[in-house]
Amino acid sequence: MSSIIHIPISSQIGMPMIGFGTWQIPADKAETLVSTAIKAGYNHIDCAQIYENEAEIGKCFSKLKDRKAIYVTSKLWCSDHEPSRVPLAVQTTLDNLQLDYLDMYLIHTPCRTKDSVPIWFSKEWV
Repeated sequence: MSSIIHIPISSQIGMPMIGFGTWQIPADKAETLVSTAIKAGYNHIDCAQIYENEAEIGKCFSKLKDRKAIYVTSKLWCSDHEPSRVPLAVQTTLDNLQLDYLDMYLIHTPCRTKDSVPIWFSKEWV
């Protein structure tokens, strides 16, 4: 897995084509499993606050020697699509993962739970 191909996103950023998903990993196993995945060569870790294991994954990330070697994706859950909720949601994810930045932040399940201003109006904040 150490030679995972990266897809160029820009002239300076490449996204690994293969990632380690953390959905359905129990919180009590998340730190160990993500650490093992990184040691096995995975350099793209896919997370989401709704998975309820970000804090444990953050314990693994806090021990990284080279943060830039790992591509981290997380996602905004549909209950946080209201533009006023986006800043707190992304900050909660950053705090849980013990990171200063995410490489990619996606809209998980891009359908609204109630009528509101479309979420993409908040892209300037992120």
